[in-house]
Amino acid sequence: MTIDIKVSFKKRFIVLLALISIYTAFGLSFNMAETSGSEILKRFDKVDVWTRLYAAFMISLRHPRTSTMIFGLLAILIFIMLLYVCSNKHKFRDLIIYIPAAVVFSVCQWIGTVFRFKGNWDPYLSTTSLCMKSLIYISAWFVLEYAVLLSMNAALNHKMDSEADSPARQKKSSRKTMILVFALSFLAIIICWTPYYILFWPGTMHGDVPNQILQYYHYPVHFQGRWVTDGVNVVYSNDHPFIHTLIVGKTLDLGREMGDIQKALSYLCGGQSILYALGFSTLITTLWHFGMNRSFLKAAVAVYALLPIFPMYAIMISGDTFLGLFFMAFIILIIWIYQTGGEILRSKIFLILLFLSVLGLAIAKNQGVYIALVMIILTFILFRKYWKQLMFGMVLPVLVFYIGYQGILFHYCRVGNVGKQEAMSFFFQQTGRYVRDFGEDVTEEEKMAIDAVLDYDKLAEKYDPDICDPIKKTFRENVTSRDMTNYFSAWFSMGCRHPAVYMQAFFAGTWMYYYPGYSNAIIYYRGLSTLQYYLKQSECWYGNSIPDSFVNSLNYGQSEEHKETLRLYYFYLLFTKYIPVVNWLILPGCATWLMLSCFMVLWTKKNYRAIFMYLPLFLVLGICLLSPKNGNVRYLFPVYMILPGMVSTAASRVPEVKKNDTETV
Repeated sequence: MTIDIKVSFKKRFIVLLALISIYTAFGLSFNMAETSGSEILKRFDKVDVWTRLYAAFMISLRHPRTSTMIFGLLAILIFIMLLYVCSNKHKFRDLIIYIPAAVVFSVCQWIGTVFRFKGNWDPYLSTTSLCMKSLIYISAWFVLEYAVLLSMNAALNHKMDSEADSPARQKKSSRKTMILVFALSFLAIIICWTPYYILFWPGTMHGDVPNQILQYYHYPVHFQGRWVTDGVNVVYSNDHPFIHTLIVGKTLDLGREMGDIQKALSYLCGGQSILYALGFSTLITTLWHFGMNRSFLKAAVAVYALLPIFPMYAIMISGDTFLGLFFMAFIILIIWIYQTGGEILRSKIFLILLFLSVLGLAIAKNQGVYIALVMIILTFILFRKYWKQLMFGMVLPVLVFYIGYQGILFHYCRVGNVGKQEAMSFFFQQTGRYVRDFGEDVTEEEKMAIDAVLDYDKLAEKYDPDICDPIKKTFRENVTSRDMTNYFSAWFSMGCRHPAVYMQAFFAGTWMYYYPGYSNAIIYYRGLSTLQYYLKQSECWYGNSIPDSFVNSLNYGQSEEHKETLRLYYFYLLFTKYIPVVNWLILPGCATWLMLSCFMVLWTKKNYRAIFMYLPLFLVLGICLLSPKNGNVRYLFPVYMILPGMVSTAASRVPEVKKNDTETV
């Protein structure tokens, strides 16, 4: 039974909303970086909890001369939002569902704030007054987020009600309409992306690509504190996608034959941009076909065309952009499966495309196969009557990946698999922080177990809360399965003694992914990472082992004149990074919470089919939380790519399953 709740306005209720607005604005105005009120406490003869709380409040207000105006405007905006929320009817179910989402958001906001400024939460939990200050800060963010979620829900419902019976919605899209939607989307994206391609010609490149270049030309390669190839017995390392390494190498071979490596690289970056534009246009057309909100889909085209993060990654040579192409193809096919109730699986062409997308997702990045496996299990459960088709389209490519690709092909091409330590960042960071903070509490037995896997004596100094690479570099190559068992036994016993240390290690290494206020993340890669620069940075490992003749033959760097031209364009990149609303799809914390907000909207609508088909986005976020680097935008880029489509889906009514669309593929 659905219960609609609408508040009747009375004077005392309006006064209550005003008081809540003032309280919320006051809590949001806290400067959590300041925790000491010793100067203010000198004024009091007696120091107790209340005087400490007063001191904490006073030092929390930002900029005394301007805080009054900012505080007042913030309170007014919150009051208007609360009035809007209370002027709409809300289902009782919605009111309940949004509570845990607002709680999680407010706690994450506090975690991001305290770890950004202090690196741990100990200073904020040391006294009763600071605990109360933190509680007020969290509760203020809870009120704001809860009001935002309810406002968004009410606005979207109003929008859908107004468009429910519109002729455009009732009219079924024809094949010509779909072609027109695709063509216009593609043209808009390509036209807006062309200046990026011209200005950053021949393209941009991530810093790991020179490592792949050395592998392609069979030189011994060092990566994260260890030699991953010797150039003879092990030629390639799957720390970077093997197939992508071959693509980069063949592009350089073409450039050397042409006598112009920049031109060859421009072919690769240009072709990659076209594929991304085709992918985004196909995604828009697919959602249009299934009746998603037309207005939001048009806005999604504008987002893809105008926000620089999409063209900047489309022209970047990187394993992550290579993964993005297969991830987008996989999501589009998943949408077709779920929106047609599985009927599309009867199409042989579709099954071939599904096979290729799953195989490509697996080979493009090591974590891609895990995303595919989760979706295989879920899809089998929901569409088990098509088990034969799913065996071919989803299970067979995974078997081909493990047996044919990683088994036969890796052996034939002398490709080394990823080291054991690559999947251990979560545990290694916790061990490093524990040794740093409670080294005296580690027993000799635990120390020996840790030292068999990591260099124990270096853990305290190597621990960096934002990145696990320094600790991973101490990983010992001759680790056995017994050593790992002993390590996990020590890890577990230490965690039982001081679980808060493990929690803080996790939050310290992940807060950038869910803290919307963080805007200093490295988002754009604006140049080519040359082999010369890479070897100079790694001189302690390579020395003079790489011939100068070879290095000089791969001089593909951008000229100084070109770099000066690019400076004029940096202003626009910074504009999209720091302007509120505009940067919602740029900053990792904003993108994460926009995705989670869409999830909550879909949940309140009971559109579980859409939740399932966008599940890979949540899997990507989960992988990011376990990754070695905090707030790495390129790890989260698959979420950025699909997020405009997810927003359009959340803004739509729950569409009926279309079971006669097999012929449209």
